[in-house]
Amino acid sequence: MRCAQHGLSLTELMIALLLGSILVVGSVSLFTGASTTHRATEALSRAQESGRIAIDLLGAELRQAGYSAACDEPNNLLDNESEAWRAEVFDLTRAVFGWNGDPDGLGLSHQLADTGALLIKHAAASSGAMVSGETASNHSSVNLTGASGVNEDQIVLIADTQGCDLFQNRSNENASALSRGVGNNPGNKIPGSNAFSHAYGEDMDIQLFSSNVYYVGRKAGQAPALWRKPFSRGASPVQELIEGISHLFVCYGIDADEDELVDSLASVDAVDDWDRVRSVRITVVAVGPNPGTAEQPQAVTIAGCDGDDEIVDIPERRHAAVFSTSFALRNRLPVL
Repeated sequence: MRCAQHGLSLTELMIALLLGSILVVGSVSLFTGASTTHRATEALSRAQESGRIAIDLLGAELRQAGYSAACDEPNNLLDNESEAWRAEVFDLTRAVFGWNGDPDGLGLSHQLADTGALLIKHAAASSGAMVSGETASNHSSVNLTGASGVNEDQIVLIADTQGCDLFQNRSNENASALSRGVGNNPGNKIPGSNAFSHAYGEDMDIQLFSSNVYYVGRKAGQAPALWRKPFSRGASPVQELIEGISHLFVCYGIDADEDELVDSLASVDAVDDWDRVRSVRITVVAVGPNPGTAEQPQAVTIAGCDGDDEIVDIPERRHAAVFSTSFALRNRLPVL
């Protein structure tokens, strides 16, 4: 006796395959969409994080710009006849300086073409070193109570209520003295014929000189970044700081009539007297770490120093975010 066999007809099988295909395509589309959204969200989040960190870093530097321990005119004992000497880099009386393009001779490795640079100087950080005894004006060193902790070649500012002096420490961090011997870059003037501005007592403050050039750079095959070239120990290697910074725009607040108030904003090319800069407006454009996360090419709007907007195209379909903040140069404002 034969048993009846039942199964799917060809038509039923094709319908089942069609329905299965629709479910698979829908699932793939849903996954692809979710993945794209996740990548875009992550890229924008990374850009926002980079932008905030950059603004915080530059803001902290600018708030201290020009600090010289209440000393208006430091006595410069650095060798200003050295080939490494540049007044804009080592002269502490000028709080900020800027360039449009590559500053010749500064060695800003990986700097992007057609981008500028911002220099910020101060002596706001204390060395923590304690002075031992008095320091005569003709001394070539400052004696301390213990190891200085100050790196060899670190430029320092010593100050008290009578004045201040700027020189490069030539002793290592374990020495119990700061020495202003000659040599290195920029080095010091010869101590025997270049004395301190006056004799110091144990109430001397020892501050660490800071001079940093900030700019946008990019290594081959990597995302753009905020870079720094330090000069606190003379010329030092460049440092990559914050990935994802593609543009740095700087406007300078100018006191045109010498009333200690900002009268106008100027681009770097329009600054005639850097001693009249009273504030700095920083604008950074931060981009995501990976190209192709945006569906369409991106562009952002930047407020120009003259009030006109500028459109900046973002390459490689990266997501971008803009951050802009103004900072007063506190040490260039009147004391109320």
